[in-house]
Amino acid sequence: MIQLNYKEARPLYEQIKESIRKMVISNAFLADEKLPSVREMASQLAVNPNAIERAYQELEQDGYVYRRKDEGFESFCAPTYSILTFSIYSFCSCSLQSQALNLLLLLKYV
Repeated sequence: MIQLNYKEARPLYEQIKESIRKMVISNAFLADEKLPSVREMASQLAVNPNAIERAYQELEQDGYVYRRKDEGFESFCAPTYSILTFSIYSFCSCSLQSQALNLLLLLKYV
């Protein structure tokens, strides 16, 4: 469950992004499970849909979610991760984490 702190200095989209990132890492989503739509999550959290869209886009850039097109609709999905993936990933320096995760995701499909 995502909890937002409206008094915190961090923007809401960053709080949302961090919550979803933690949920993906902890396997709170099933492999390839669709995440709530932008509108659905915005409604649940009572925030502007732009905050959700930005969080999803940044998570996609960082490799934590991916877009899948089904029946003409795009949705964000949680990738399949293993404990080994995050063990390897955790040893990378901050500047290399995104690149390391992208490499691990590529290896998954080879």
